[in-house]
Amino acid sequence: MQAFDSARTAVDRTTHATERGDDPPSYFGIGPEWTCVEPAVRMARLSGEGPHLSPERPCLSFGVVDGTAMLWDRTTREPLKLRASQVRLTPAASGTSRCTAAAADDS
Repeated sequence: MQAFDSARTAVDRTTHATERGDDPPSYFGIGPEWTCVEPAVRMARLSGEGPHLSPERPCLSFGVVDGTAMLWDRTTREPLKLRASQVRLTPAASGTSRCTAAAADDS
């Protein structure tokens, strides 16, 4: 039960920091970071799972695993998984900052 409580505490700390846009604590050895996500392909061709990407706001990045960028959208409170070869990931100042890179053209 103690392991479950520890995991729940870690999730709660990370979730609360994310909701505020603060830097989240490490999560079982993973150091999530606020990241601007710029499509390298047209938005209509962007492959992934989760909510629609909003390039103007940062996501929380948990890194790239097997060619997939593992992200968390703080606005929708949902995971977002995108093909890493289709996006550019750059550090964001915070979860409340605005990303300035232009989105790929939808035409």
